[in-house]
Formats: sequence, structure tokens, C-alpha cells
Amino acid sequence: MKRSKIILLSCVILLLSCSKDEWISNPEGLEAEISLAAGMCGTTKVIKINKDLTSKSVPQNSCVTLQAEKVQQTDEVVFEKLNSFVKKLDLQKTPIQECWRCVDGADYIVKLRNGSNSIEHSISLNTDDKVRREFVEFLESL
Repeated sequence: MKRSKIILLSCVILLLSCSKDEWISNPEGLEAEISLAAGMCGTTKVIKINKDLTSKSVPQNSCVTLQAEKVQQTDEVVFEKLNSFVKKLDLQKTPIQECWRCVDGADYIVKLRNGSNSIEHSISLNTDDKVRREFVEFLESL
């Protein structure tokens, strides 16, 4: 009985000691995959960003018949701005799940990874939140 309590206590301590602080302590390791998903067309653009490279592609879908891709070195300012939005919107901890594409609108599907941590968001292009609107404008500029 005493042994099971010790094991349970150890598990609780281990669980509570695991945190998402790696996002903040290592912002250089951030990787993002950003997809624009539209209700009728499906995925209309995909952007992958890490500290070194940015890849932009237009996948073939029901609205676009040709596929295109462009890879370039990541602009340091863009990467820092992405990191600042992750911190401002607390994207490393709290998932955002909106679905305007479900009613034939469009959403950004944002998958973030940093080390072993990952999280996915669905962010509507239509939002009343000021910081989230700035983030959507940033995503549209990519």
C-alpha cells in the first residue's frame, strides 16, 4: 500500500514537472507549418518556417491545377515576429480551434513544433481579437 502511494506521488511529480517552457527557453528551435484552408478549395497555400529556411508552396487542389514551390532563407525579422506572436497569443500552451472553413470561409491551420513539444491551431481569418487579427495579417503577408 505504501509503495503504491510512493509510485503515485512520483508520477504526479513527474507529470507536473513536465512543462512547455522549452518553447520560451529555446525560441530558435521553433518550427511552424502554416496552411490556408478554404472550405470549397481545400488547402490553398502551405508555408513552412524554421530558423534557417522558409518554404512556400501552392498544393494542387480543387481550385488550383498546378503546383508551385519556393524555398528561401528565413528572414530574421519574420522569424522573430513569429516567435513574438507565439508568446503574445500563448500559442505554445492554449490551442485555438475555430472553423470558418466549415461554413465556406477560410482558416489558417498553424502547426507549431519546438523540440518534443507540438500543438495545432485553427485560426479564423475573421476575428474580433486585436492581437489575433494582427497575427492573421502577419500570416497573410508571408
